Amino acid sequence: MSFKYNKSLPKIHLDSITDLKYLSINFNKTIQEKLKKHIPKNVSNNSEDILRKKVEDILENFATKTFELAKPNIIINGIEAQKTIVDDYVVSVLEPFDYDLNNKLQSLHNEIEETILKTTQLRREIPKRIFEHESDQNISEIKINLPEISLIETIKTKQIVEPKLERENEIKEEYTNAISIMKQLKTARIPFHKRNS
Repeated sequence: MSFKYNKSLPKIHLDSITDLKYLSINFNKTIQEKLKKHIPKNVSNNSEDILRKKVEDILENFATKTFELAKPNIIINGIEAQKTIVDDYVVSVLEPFDYDLNNKLQSLHNEIEETILKTTQLRREIPKRIFEHESDQNISEIKINLPEISLIETIKTKQIVEPKLERENEIKEEYTNAISIMKQLKTARIPFHKRNS
């Protein structure tokens, strides 16, 4: 069934888009109330639920088409309603609950939790294992190439062998000079000059 738009018909004037929203919501609310009254939801009987679902779909389609067909005859705040006005204001349709998708989601959540638990456990155990492995490992097996320091000698003597700096004496001398200059500045008296204004 198709309706042709007659330009000679007077248009419905609305002050704002909220007026249209109010009409749409109340229209859909009334449809839902009548549906609940005449075909209540019945959990035990599956055939009535199928019938109710079909009637609900037909009524939602009717509400959508009603506002779509009224669109050319509506002026909102002096501007013709060109866009689809129903999309934003029709009561949202909920998809039926998908048990397979829910089970898949639940299994993914369980997998994530198991991974987090394994990661936490490994974060505790790995450092212990590394420490035990290092303490059990023979020191002679450790081979690190350092140019001046023998790692085995350092570990055996349990002392840190510091490498010799090229300008060590010069650096020490500069440091002591800087300290003595700082002490002199601390005790020195700096003359105060007045500015002429």
